[in-house]
Amino acid sequence: TAGLDPISAAEFDRLILTEEIVDFRGDPIAARGFVLSPESIADAAARAAAVPRLPLADTPLAADVAVPLGEHGYRHLFPEGGVRDAVRRALLAIRLPEALFEELLALRRAASPIHGHAVATAAVAVRMLLSIVGEARGVPELAAAALLHDLGMRHLPPRLSRLRDRLGHDEALRVAAHPLLGAYHLARVMGEHPAVSA
Repeated sequence: TAGLDPISAAEFDRLILTEEIVDFRGDPIAARGFVLSPESIADAAARAAAVPRLPLADTPLAADVAVPLGEHGYRHLFPEGGVRDAVRRALLAIRLPEALFEELLALRRAASPIHGHAVATAAVAVRMLLSIVGEARGVPELAAAALLHDLGMRHLPPRLSRLRDRLGHDEALRVAAHPLLGAYHLARVMGEHPAVSA
């Protein structure tokens, strides 16, 4: 989990980590005292090594794609047949480094509702993209950005994702930091990608 001190509460784009953040293996991503900012994210993206990517279809997460496509609340967006099949194809074509699929699996184990939200967000994003641009080549890349949009939640205490009451000030700051935490994590693993800059 990540502790943080906002450098500027008004802008909330620069944070000092008060504890180390780690990946699913426990390997460090950023050390205590690190300044997390758009500049540090861009620097991490520029320094990231190219790593092989595999399609979501070849991972244990492939089965999760069907869930939002068949849920009652989303059924009107994904009618049987062509649209649903096109959304499924785009989602299964998402290509990510294995480490990010492992992070998503860790998120599924630790915070299933957040993982479900991520998959549903990716499905809805693909549905909108298909309506606008059709089955363009870049749709899976943008779908990956939607799928990974809450990765930073992995670096927060699990209890924060389960709270039903109003968050205190410090808790709200921690939740508000998740986009920066996620973007930095993604930049270190993927380099330049729509998921990093989104």
